[in-house]
Amino acid sequence: MKKIYILLISLSACSAAFAQSFIRRSPATPEVFPLSAGSAESKMINPQVLPDPASVTDTLRSHFTGTPVIYTADLDGNGQNESFLAGHNIYKDAAFMQKFDTAYGVSSTGTISELLLYCIAIPGVNPNDAITATIWDDNNGVPGNELATQDVLITDIVNAMDSAGTFTGVYTKAVFSSPVAIPSSRVFWAGIKIYYGATSITHYAALLTTTDPTQADGPGTSGDFPYAINYCFSQWSDNSFHSFGDTVGGGWGMDVALGVFPVVQLDAGGNAGTGKQSASEGSLLLQAFPNPCGSNVSFDYQLDRASAVSVTLRDVTGKTVQEIKGGVLPAGKHRLGLDVASLHRGFYYYTLTTATGICTGKLTVVH
Repeated sequence: MKKIYILLISLSACSAAFAQSFIRRSPATPEVFPLSAGSAESKMINPQVLPDPASVTDTLRSHFTGTPVIYTADLDGNGQNESFLAGHNIYKDAAFMQKFDTAYGVSSTGTISELLLYCIAIPGVNPNDAITATIWDDNNGVPGNELATQDVLITDIVNAMDSAGTFTGVYTKAVFSSPVAIPSSRVFWAGIKIYYGATSITHYAALLTTTDPTQADGPGTSGDFPYAINYCFSQWSDNSFHSFGDTVGGGWGMDVALGVFPVVQLDAGGNAGTGKQSASEGSLLLQAFPNPCGSNVSFDYQLDRASAVSVTLRDVTGKTVQEIKGGVLPAGKHRLGLDVASLHRGFYYYTLTTATGICTGKLTVVH
């Protein structure tokens, strides 16, 4: 299993070069240190930095909840934490990606115009050093073919960090030369590819992730993102793909999400992250409350004209666990209640379907 630490030192310390040949290790006692309370690195993500939803243009962000951190490790025993969980590391991992599907806002087909990357970087001597923002299609649960790429210069990330006066991560925009079509399956992967020098690492870049305080305690046990086993992957130096949550195949064993946020334009009737539509499109899902909920939850929504209505609740695997058909209802505001007492605690995804489109959202059951 890969061994990690959380970064507690200045990122400027990550300047040593690595030898070219490495092996993966399985340390007997993985060491993971939480950030100290009040440290600069433990600051919460600023929601105002991400674009607000407008019509059906949105930034997919519901996967990234919790405390953003930089994980890093001293894997060669030289006393410097210079290998990143989601960036340049001694294993020469080549790419890092997050899956997006109907559970995380891809409620219809449409296009992807850009990626927002929550990242850090340390420059090398070459001003053309870059990472590559990438969109992949899905191949039976793992990343498939590349659909689009866009380079982001390391110096641009560093300049953004300098302007912000922070070493704990900045948002960097990667705009594709032309919009990328969302696959008809409504499933795609988004992330970065990184590069290494012929004999050493010449620069560093890494994505911030959410937090998992205990490594290798089993998928979905303690981390901010319990679905990493299916949604958060890295591509190893041999080009194989491995889950961040995998504790069997030599992966990190970390239930975290990546700081990658696709900006999408969904086709009519879709909505990405908020579970809302404009009233002119036929329906408006006002809220699911309470959320988190115990044994019952209510959905308030509005119709601007008569329509058949149904609400479907699915678990994280996509399995339908409840469905209520409300029949044809008149225009106006309505409330629909759902008994969730029989459901296991965890995350679920609800879909409101009307004659004019659908709305989606995330529900947390905590009883």
